[in-house]
Amino acid sequence: MTNTDESLSMYFDDDFNPSAYIDKLVHTITNSNPASSTTPVTAYSKSSLTKLSNDISHLITHLDYYTNMITNDSLQKKLDALDKSNEIINNNEENGTTRLQYHVHVFNNAVLSLQTELNEINKQLDESTINNEAIQKLIQLKQVKSNLTKVLSIFELVYNSISQDDELSFTVDKFQNALDDLLASIKNQLESSDKNDKLLAQIDKLLEMNGLFTHLSRFNTAFKKFLTKLSNEKEVYLNKKR
Repeated sequence: MTNTDESLSMYFDDDFNPSAYIDKLVHTITNSNPASSTTPVTAYSKSSLTKLSNDISHLITHLDYYTNMITNDSLQKKLDALDKSNEIINNNEENGTTRLQYHVHVFNNAVLSLQTELNEINKQLDESTINNEAIQKLIQLKQVKSNLTKVLSIFELVYNSISQDDELSFTVDKFQNALDDLLASIKNQLESSDKNDKLLAQIDKLLEMNGLFTHLSRFNTAFKKFLTKLSNEKEVYLNKKR
């Protein structure tokens, strides 16, 4: 391999260094005495610099040639691929199908097949929805039971906070009195104990039931006021314990 070929090979190095490249060219031209480690004065003579310029021009010419060759080869391959895509698959037929038309046809069939499968899946989902109506009703009934249980627990909490000798019927006034007694009882427990997680959990449960008397307007008004006072008592208690 000649010195010029060695210099050209540097172009294909991922770690190509332009400064090292120029240094190698200068070294090739000026190193007439390999035993000497110093650069002779003749390295900067007119003839040496002229030779260096000619070598660089020669390498640039090589670079342009290889670049054009690579570019043209890549472009030609792409043009050939496009031509092949439009070639007639069956050359024996005048009105044959091109490769591009063939691939479009295959793709179209795949789309139609997918649409058919989607329609079948949607049909199965509709049938499944009909079969699940009973399950949905059961879920709703379980939710109703849960809500009714919460309502019952409210009355049980109120009932347990008052005298067991009272009648088992509630007027709005009795309901208000029961709520007042319950609030007073909770307040006393908050004031007389350290942080009581169980009591706080019970308070949170009451606060979560704020919508259970929405359609019992007279009871709902009293209950909303009770919850507001209860929430305030909870905040005061927590602030003291911080």
